[in-house]
Amino acid sequence: MYYRILWLPLALLLFSCGPTVSPEEEAAWQTAEKANSLAALDSFASQYPEHSFQDELANKKERLLFAQAQMENRVYFYKKYLAEFPEGKRKAEAQEALANIQKSIKLPSKEILTAKPFVGKVEYEHAADKEILSMKFVEIKETDGSFLADVHLSNDIRCQVTGRIEQQAPYTIMFLEQVGEQQDFVLDLSPALPYLKNGELIIESVDPKQYWRLK
Repeated sequence: MYYRILWLPLALLLFSCGPTVSPEEEAAWQTAEKANSLAALDSFASQYPEHSFQDELANKKERLLFAQAQMENRVYFYKKYLAEFPEGKRKAEAQEALANIQKSIKLPSKEILTAKPFVGKVEYEHAADKEILSMKFVEIKETDGSFLADVHLSNDIRCQVTGRIEQQAPYTIMFLEQVGEQQDFVLDLSPALPYLKNGELIIESVDPKQYWRLK
């Protein structure tokens, strides 16, 4: 009986302590926290998937994502925040900001959209070895917003894609079907929005799972 009484507090103490944090993990977390960036937090979580700072990381990541959305003030970033934190502390603010941005977007004229190619770099699912280098609207029908666009990819691959630009705000650009001879890969582009920002026209994804931007 004496030994049972003696070991009971010790057993309770051991179970209550929980897992210990290694010095390496503690140092890595301190570095990630001080870096104050989403990339640093993601890198830490990737390096220590079973880390002991789940709540701290989630809270900091939520703050940084919302701050990024406020700074960029574009649809994609607010959607990204809401996708990662559907019940986040700033949910109502994000939804209101998202609605205001979508109402304020103005569709550039057909002449502006077709004036020159949009260039950039787009890495997309199902074709990891290919990247979009440029896209040019060849034809846009004013009646229904349907369009045909030339797409130039890495490895000098060229194809055409059809789509439709919604005729009401927020004027979402939908990519519908790939046409032409190059059918050995899938050109999978998420919906996008046109932005006029600081006098520059940008086409940007609105899908939190696939970010891309051409300008």
